Amino acid sequence: RDGQARRVWRRPVPRSLSSFPEPGRSGLSAWPPAALPRIPTPAVPVLVPPRHGRWRGPGRGLRRLRGASRNCSFIMDPECSRLLPALCAVLADPRQPVADDTCLEKLLDWFKTITEAGSSLLVLQENPCLVELLFDVLKPQDLSPRVLSFSLRLAGMFAAQEDCFQYLQQGELLPRLFGEAGPLGGAAWTAPTVRSGWIQGLRSLAQHPRALPFLADCGAVDTIFSLQGDSSLFVASAAGQLLVHILDLAMRAPPRGHPGPQACDGPACAQKIVCHLEDSLRAAAAPQLTQALNVLTTTFGHCHGLWTPGLWGRLSPLVGHLLEKDPVPASHALVDLLLSVARSGPGGHLPGWAGVGGPCFPLQVLGQLLHLRPDLVGPPRMLPRVEEHRGV
Repeated sequence: RDGQARRVWRRPVPRSLSSFPEPGRSGLSAWPPAALPRIPTPAVPVLVPPRHGRWRGPGRGLRRLRGASRNCSFIMDPECSRLLPALCAVLADPRQPVADDTCLEKLLDWFKTITEAGSSLLVLQENPCLVELLFDVLKPQDLSPRVLSFSLRLAGMFAAQEDCFQYLQQGELLPRLFGEAGPLGGAAWTAPTVRSGWIQGLRSLAQHPRALPFLADCGAVDTIFSLQGDSSLFVASAAGQLLVHILDLAMRAPPRGHPGPQACDGPACAQKIVCHLEDSLRAAAAPQLTQALNVLTTTFGHCHGLWTPGLWGRLSPLVGHLLEKDPVPASHALVDLLLSVARSGPGGHLPGWAGVGGPCFPLQVLGQLLHLRPDLVGPPRMLPRVEEHRGV
């Protein structure tokens, strides 16, 4: 900060931001409810501002314990904490629209630095204006889709830590944000920015097992299924990636502890996704079939847990039926799936794949596709990829 203008993170702030009145606390008059137990939080040590050196990189706006190591806990700088209530009041006020969403992205990066360095629960308890902002965006008002998307992503970022997830659940805030009572059932849902923020918020939130019952109860999984066919390609792609992420989270620790088809007997959330994939593989509609094949391609390409052989053993008969059709439906997506399985499955010599679908089932099918139906592999640019993984 200099003597002429207020500066935060070495960037000038408009003078209007430095003279805001203190915002009201109407949205948080009884937060958290007195009847609910307060989740214990670690004691806050006394912080001494550093006397030497300067902050670099994304750590600006944070203070560190004097003499502590680089990996110690950070908290918000007092100057930033003082300006935060006024900033939240601006974001929650529809009369002051945000003209440039790059500032919101920078704010999210800053909050990500804070949450990754310390306790998200401590940040919310010391800055209740953040929870008040999340409540304010649920009020019936003409709020900017950018601010609504920002709030959804911010809520998911804080809920990524399990204790903070429980804290936000006390006031039923998360179901109202991500359930049908929130933006999902309002006019703002027509904006792709809001749908994208909803997906990104859930992606950040789904980091611990407690998130799985929440996703099932609030109907989020069904909404993700429908968003796979969204008119926005970015939203549709993000929805498919979120399904893979949820499936991996749910099946990361199989209940029976050994691979095989029975390892797919996971939580209800995972079973719902697997059943949806089975129905899509049987569907006559090409878009639905392509969506399922793309999800499976991403799953076998990025998830290498002991549950993946069981999933392939359960779904490979349906994939085989697709190869018997003439013409083969969604041929390009089908080839991509077989390539993905060939890389990570029997051809990749990963644990748990022995005897699942034959020793080299995907490679054998790819060989048949090349020699018997060369038209299925698409344009010539795909041929080197197929030849490379056939080992010929």
